[in-house]
Amino acid sequence: NIEITNPAERWFAWSGSEGKLRYYDKDAKQAVLVDLPFTFLVLDRLHTVTGFSDQLQCGFWSNEVRDVACDTLTVRTKQGVVAVNTWKQLPLIAGLKYAQSIYIAFKDEEGQLVIGNLKASGAFVSAWIEFAKGRNLYDGAVTITGAEEAKKGATRYFVPVFAARSVSAETDEAAKELDKTLQDYL
Repeated sequence: NIEITNPAERWFAWSGSEGKLRYYDKDAKQAVLVDLPFTFLVLDRLHTVTGFSDQLQCGFWSNEVRDVACDTLTVRTKQGVVAVNTWKQLPLIAGLKYAQSIYIAFKDEEGQLVIGNLKASGAFVSAWIEFAKGRNLYDGAVTITGAEEAKKGATRYFVPVFAARSVSAETDEAAKELDKTLQDYL
């Protein structure tokens, strides 16, 4: 039995209340906020779910799929499988949200290009989809330059601001090599 390990070294998510990316540091056992700007290269984009069930008092997760119209998502909580279907055919489940699983190449603290994952949901995924329209996200890099404050009802939150940038041929080649590792995993 071969164990397949996801090659992502860090799992990022947007903190809408703070207007920054965050990741969980397993060694320090704490969430770490990432200062902006943050630059990355997109290696691949998949679809998944996220969210929290108030009724069950636990989070949702699923497999990652390429096509939300055709591919089947298996939605789970710590109590087991909740639903199995395409995104459009999933039953309405309170707290369940669509998310994109964006595999990225980013420079770690030592300046090495490594594989990471950025889970985009809520206001982040809306801003990301808008930014992605008409762009080839696999050409060059993306920088989260900052955050803009937004308000819905009494809730204040932050939405990321994206900018496209070019990269050196060397960085582009390094990202392509990382993508080979990622695609072998996927």
